[in-house]
Amino acid sequence: MRKAVGFRLRTLGPARTGGIMAALIALCLHPLPVLRATDLSGSFRPGLSFSQTRPLTPKQQAALLEGLRQRTGFSEIRCDGGGFLVLGNRARIRGGSVTARTLVSAVVDGRDSYTIESYQRSPEVAFARIQGQLDYVNVRVAPRLTRHSWSVAIDFHDYGELRGQAEAIRAFDPALTLLHELAHAVMNLRDSAGETDSLGDCERYINQIRRELGLPERQSYESVNTQTVTPYGAGQRILAELSFVRVDPGNRIRRFRLTFDVENVFAAGMVKRQSAGIGGLARADLGQAQKR
Repeated sequence: MRKAVGFRLRTLGPARTGGIMAALIALCLHPLPVLRATDLSGSFRPGLSFSQTRPLTPKQQAALLEGLRQRTGFSEIRCDGGGFLVLGNRARIRGGSVTARTLVSAVVDGRDSYTIESYQRSPEVAFARIQGQLDYVNVRVAPRLTRHSWSVAIDFHDYGELRGQAEAIRAFDPALTLLHELAHAVMNLRDSAGETDSLGDCERYINQIRRELGLPERQSYESVNTQTVTPYGAGQRILAELSFVRVDPGNRIRRFRLTFDVENVFAAGMVKRQSAGIGGLARADLGQAQKR
């Protein structure tokens, strides 16, 4: 199974990872598909669709479609009767990013299948996650042509936990994180591999989209985390911060930040078990971590 997600948390203290955690980390940072081929049937349809078994609410689906219109500039993006994304007349472009249009076109025109699923308040998903499901082969017609089926899980509740300037929130919304997940599968891009590359190829690609949209660019794949005391001394919380930068006319550098309460995005139990500063999560993707 192939997995890739939005970002990681940097530890507050020394990370202690055993052999099992190291193996999990290696899987997250260097994903390889497990080929489990099944005969390609008439039910397989390539493209991007909305799940019927884990459906988004009408409001969530409408917001995501509008976000894709704004990010790509394809003004006629919609869903057909089967829940599949349709780009409409691709010559009718209203703003948007050339890079985003290229990515979404590759998803719609490609041979693989991508299904968007809702994981509201899920203990399995933080913000977003992509997973490989099944590999399909038409053993009679094209036995050497493999088609992949992917699920893209989104927890819309997590985005409500973000605090920060409006520009930073627009730079890390469900539509952009969906593009991040799709770029993992379509472009075979990976996230940060450590101190030698704090951003990673996938987020660097998404920064190109942000740049074309005039949005602030993310500075690091990892968040910076601090402990804070809740009001009225109710206890300590871990606050995660993501940094963004935009260069305005005249080379004026503007800095933005997003913060969120880690325990409201991760499972409370996992945060408590990592009392040394969520050290065990230092190299794990947020989408892989447990929350609530």
